[in-house]
Amino acid sequence: HSPGFIADTDEQARKAAWPPYRAFHHKVGKERGWPPVTHAQYIHEIENGSLYVGSAETVAQKIAKAMKKKAIGIKAINDDSHRLPSGSYTCAQVCMGISSTETKRLTMLLLRNW
Repeated sequence: HSPGFIADTDEQARKAAWPPYRAFHHKVGKERGWPPVTHAQYIHEIENGSLYVGSAETVAQKIAKAMKKKAIGIKAINDDSHRLPSGSYTCAQVCMGISSTETKRLTMLLLRNW
């Protein structure tokens, strides 16, 4: 699973997901002796890592790319570990294409990009 958050635009998603992502890393980092996460690290993880934050189109493209590269059949984004804002997608919503209109849209984008 990978943490993720979808909003209407990439900018909206990045802005909304940053505070809870930072808070989560602060809490876990404090327990594990990590330095605080920076905004630059957050952006790097979105652009180059396994953090799936952006518009439905952006997230679908990133998931499809990861699926092709790693030859896996399902890529789920999960909001549980990072407690991202409401609007985050759970594994069931992404994998099953259920619940909201946005989830259905993401599923269709994934299929198109795959």
